[in-house]
Amino acid sequence: MAKLDFTKEYRPYYTAKTQPELVDIEPAQYISIAGKGDPSAQLFADNIAALYATAYTIKFACKAKGNDFTVAKLEGLWWFDEQQFAGETIATAPKEVPRSEWEYRLLIRIPAFVKEKEVAMVVAKRIFCWQKEWNGLQCMRADPCKCCMWVLLLPNRKPC
Repeated sequence: MAKLDFTKEYRPYYTAKTQPELVDIEPAQYISIAGKGDPSAQLFADNIAALYATAYTIKFACKAKGNDFTVAKLEGLWWFDEQQFAGETIATAPKEVPRSEWEYRLLIRIPAFVKEKEVAMVVAKRIFCWQKEWNGLQCMRADPCKCCMWVLLLPNRKPC
């Protein structure tokens, strides 16, 4: 089987133009980690490290079975509590909302051939090997009709 490279296979998803445009994106699945706080804080860096460690563990497990893929680019979704910071807009929020109050979800796309059971095994393995605190790991699969999520929350846990 040829190595899957999301950047090449799904070019419209991974390339942006200077002017906003709507694009059709097919259903996809991701591993993700959610958090809150300053992106220059250590916890943010630890969350990225945990996400990549999980992605590469999944990649090498799949490669051993003949299903290789390139680990996709890191994606991020950012928001703030609109009730707490009423009146702030997307234009004013970066300056007016303290970075400690920024909320985020970091995502890495994984291939459709990766099953939840495989992700669960990798996550269980990572729990016992990871040396830092992290807030949670989630595998999400979305399709046009519903959104299914498998979630494992690890609040302030130091497993090793």
